[in-house]
Amino acid sequence: MSRENEPIEDEWYELPDRGRPFCVVSADEDEDIIEIQYEDGITEELDFEAWEELAPEPIEAPTGWVGVYDDLNEEEKGFAQGCDEAEEEEWNEPYDDE
Repeated sequence: MSRENEPIEDEWYELPDRGRPFCVVSADEDEDIIEIQYEDGITEELDFEAWEELAPEPIEAPTGWVGVYDDLNEEEKGFAQGCDEAEEEEWNEPYDDE
């Protein structure tokens, strides 16, 4: 893959002929999958060959962009990202059913 057109996670791109900005969520060369997310939250997967053919151009992040977890309140963020430190400690203690 050409280094100038490499998909970079958390970077924004736009297709020259479509004008619909998107962010690269993940890029896994071993699995040949690039996951992208559009401004409206819709996600799509591309393979690296399709990425090369589409030739997306890097752009600045759209103003007011809210990422997947950015609009959650603190309680929802904890749920979405897994248990917090206090809950982890409880799991490490022996079970007591009394």
